[in-house]
This record gives sequence, structure tokens and C-alpha cells, in this order.
Amino acid sequence: MSYKITKGKVIHSCTVCRVDLENSLNEAGQNDNCPRCGASFVVPGERELSELRTAEEASRRMEAQKRAEEQLEEQQRTQRQAEARQRAAARNGENAVSGAAVGPPMAVSRLNVPKYSGLSAIGWIIIFVGIIDICIVVVVALFLIVGAIAAANDFNSRGTAGAFALAGLGSIPLVISGILSGVVLIGIGNAIHAYRDIAMNSFNLTNAVLQLAQAKTE
Repeated sequence: MSYKITKGKVIHSCTVCRVDLENSLNEAGQNDNCPRCGASFVVPGERELSELRTAEEASRRMEAQKRAEEQLEEQQRTQRQAEARQRAAARNGENAVSGAAVGPPMAVSRLNVPKYSGLSAIGWIIIFVGIIDICIVVVVALFLIVGAIAAANDFNSRGTAGAFALAGLGSIPLVISGILSGVVLIGIGNAIHAYRDIAMNSFNLTNAVLQLAQAKTE
């Protein structure tokens, strides 16, 4: 008997009257009668029905195995999370015990940074004295030079002109030494200020190190 399977149906024909018949694949292997001639026949397709049911059973088994694996994985994940929480609680307990035993970190007091006002005042005084020294020397030198030039232009006082000229020339070493002494004084004043800044920065650096150490202990 020839037949074909399509969309869960068995298409075949009656062996007596040859009329086209259609049965459900689930009826394969069962007896049925021809609606036209009444002849009895066995619905074909038993092999296909057996293969279909075998495939469905395999699919059900695979689905059940997949669900079982998912449930096992979920149980393992839950167990791992519970163990992680237990370890975290144990660590927190150990930290609390060690913290209670050690006690709170010791507070580190900052050092008071001195202002060094005396050094600053001394430095400014020395710088001011140096500036005054330079100004006095420059004024005296200008006075002598201007006087020498004025005397040189006075033809009636040649002796006086010569004296002022010599005084102007003789004032050059005095001017140089006076300017050098003023520059030295200004340099000493600036050096005192630099020493003051270095001392204050050393205190600030020490405070920064103490704060860093306290932050690490906390």
C-alpha cells in the first residue's frame, strides 16, 4: 500500500475501491473502515509514528535533563553565595576583634610652624640699610661730579676747578666700594629671608609626612 505523511496526516487509498483516504498519524496501526465501501483496513504509517514518538521522547528527556542541570547550577550558585557571605562575615568578625585589641589609631598632632618674625625683620633692616648706603654713595658721588663740572666751567677759579676735578676722580673708588657694600648688605638680607623660608618649609614638610602616616594607619 502506498501512502504519504504530511502535516501529521496519513494520505492513502482504500485497497478495495481505491478511494482517497486520510487518517491522523496517531491512528497508524489501528483498524479502520472505508467510508465508501466499508472495507476494513489498517491505517499505515506505524514506522513513522514510532520514529516520531521516539524523537518526542528523546526531546522530552533532553528538556528534562536541561532543567535538571539548570536547577543544579542554581543550587551551586546559591551555595557559593552563601559561602561567600559566611567568609565575609568571618573576616568582618576578625577585623572587629583585631580592631578592639589594637584600639583606635593614635592621633598624630601637627607641628606648629614658627613665623620667624625676628629673622624676617632683621633681613628687611639689613636690606633697607644696604639700599640707603647705595643711595648715599650715589648722591655724594653725583654732588662731587656736578661740582667738578661746574668748577671746570668757571675760568676765574681754575684752582677750585682742579680741586673739584680731583675730588670727582677720587670719589670713584668710594662709589664703587659703597655700592658693593650696599649690594652685600642686600644679599645678606635676602639670604636671611631664604633661610627663614627653608625653615618654614621643613616644618610644613614634616606636617605633611605626619598627616600621610596618620591616613595610612586609619
